[in-house]
Amino acid sequence: MLEKHPLQALFSATHMSTDGRVIAKRPGAEFGEAGGGETLWAEMVKHYIMELGLVVQGDLWPALEIVRLEHRIQEGDFLSIARLSPIVPPGRERLIAKALFAGYDNDFVTAIHILVPQLEHLVRFHLKQVGESLFLRKLVLGIQAQASGKYLTRPFMPTAPPDGVDYRGLTTLTSLSMAVSAGVTTTTLDPKGIENENGLSTLMEHRQANEIFGEDLAFEIRALFCDPFGPNLRNELAHGLIDLEEAQSVPSIYAWWLLLKITFNTFWQTKQRGKGHASEDTEAKQPISE
Repeated sequence: MLEKHPLQALFSATHMSTDGRVIAKRPGAEFGEAGGGETLWAEMVKHYIMELGLVVQGDLWPALEIVRLEHRIQEGDFLSIARLSPIVPPGRERLIAKALFAGYDNDFVTAIHILVPQLEHLVRFHLKQVGESLFLRKLVLGIQAQASGKYLTRPFMPTAPPDGVDYRGLTTLTSLSMAVSAGVTTTTLDPKGIENENGLSTLMEHRQANEIFGEDLAFEIRALFCDPFGPNLRNELAHGLIDLEEAQSVPSIYAWWLLLKITFNTFWQTKQRGKGHASEDTEAKQPISE
């Protein structure tokens, strides 16, 4: 976009909140630098948010309406998925299930207020748990954030492990976590010796975030929850700035879908992987036909 319209990058831009506060500024790019730095990032976020409107109104909402008409999914169904999804941190299955069911039941006010802090905990948990093996990171998550179509993330399964790694028995998040070294420090120690948890924006600044979640999913988390040029859902909710209309807006609906997508994708990959192992075991036990 900037290559087609380079002049728009030469002018600085100011982003304001609904109550008139300046919350972000984008500097103008110099000649020859229209495609770099803050200018490029701001344009990426802007066009991402524009695309969300098309995706939610043209695809997600109509599909959700059909699902509601044809099926009556219960909260327990979402709980079963969350319990088998390796991306859901231990002890958070019921909260994730409540957020997913609330969105399915058209209660996005409840959904957004549950899912935003739970997504932050999810990011923190995986940064802390996952160590230096990129192979095991992707195996833990069961997905590679590689765009498929407009918004879907394709599941990831490694074709072959690195030398010396036998992952066939690592079917749970606990066993996988035990197989890797300690992860990223997610706290800050102040001069008084008090240790404080870092917020989502700071957590997503770690380079390991891209490696763990994949570049596409990491971008979506930053653009949707952390960036002032976008909806900045984490900050808006944490400070009580989300009103009823915003809680039911396109970004909030897509945030619910994003949580559903990563939860279900990892659940499905775990289930399929289990079927594959069971099939291999059965074939191995069968006698050789004469």
